[in-house]
Amino acid sequence: MEIKIGDYKGIEVEIKRVECTNDMVEQQVQYVLSQNPIKETKECIENGDSAIFDFQGLKDGVAFDGGTAQNYEMVIGSGQFIPGFEDQMMGMKKGEEKDLHVTFPENYQEKTLAGQPVIFKVKVHDIFSKKPAQLNDEFVKSLNIPDVQNVDEFYAYMKAVLSNEAAKKDDEHVQDAVFDILMNTVEGDLPQDLVEMALNQQIARVETQLMQQGMNLDSYLEMIGQTRDDLRSQFMDFATKQVRLEVALLEVARLENIIDVEEEIEEQMKLIASSYNIDIEMVKQQIPHDELEREMKLMKASQVVMDNAIVNFK
Repeated sequence: MEIKIGDYKGIEVEIKRVECTNDMVEQQVQYVLSQNPIKETKECIENGDSAIFDFQGLKDGVAFDGGTAQNYEMVIGSGQFIPGFEDQMMGMKKGEEKDLHVTFPENYQEKTLAGQPVIFKVKVHDIFSKKPAQLNDEFVKSLNIPDVQNVDEFYAYMKAVLSNEAAKKDDEHVQDAVFDILMNTVEGDLPQDLVEMALNQQIARVETQLMQQGMNLDSYLEMIGQTRDDLRSQFMDFATKQVRLEVALLEVARLENIIDVEEEIEEQMKLIASSYNIDIEMVKQQIPHDELEREMKLMKASQVVMDNAIVNFK
């Protein structure tokens, strides 16, 4: 089926700039200070202190799965453990061992433990409080930021970083707005095999992400009460938009006579080979030429569209 698109040169968009204010810079500076806290060693646990400890959970004298850890660090009073656990740790000292008597909540996810009384054997190794670092030249130097040696230079650096991030977001918003207009000019039926491919790729990404977290897709879907068909329905709109944009850009490539991209493909293969420290011939074997050719055409067509877009910032 023939695909037609509207005017792809002179697409006009109006975008609100992403701000980079002094307040945002200050917030980022304070965040850096909080991420580099000063530790003060303590002898006795108080609410809000951090503790490093071992624990072993026993039910009827037998250790249960997931109830044992060593050198576990936690802010006491943060509510990470079941009710009563952290309260009973208050006042413990370094090296102290103690049995904590607690009861799991009735709605606890592990049914064999829900509502059950257990004992946690705890041994405290270290206790300390954390407070944000002090902003001074010494702290700034400790960050080892090139050419940043004092507080004033640190503020200037953070301003530059946030301004750069804001500019990148501006570019992303512009591209999204331009491409949204472009894809909506597409006339003709989309190739369903490409929609299906885009859909399968998106589901595969989710499956890979879950595997990296030690989870199985079907088990995850069962846990949240959904099916693979539900997942496909959720991603259908995304996959359709992705294909709509691709066919639009490929039509731009055809109209712009973007045909010979062999030089760009060769450069991309060299870049991949260098990045992974492998021979370029291996790259050629692993990545289909047609796939790289398609990517290069899409990239060059995108550049044509963006170079000719009219952007108004407000």
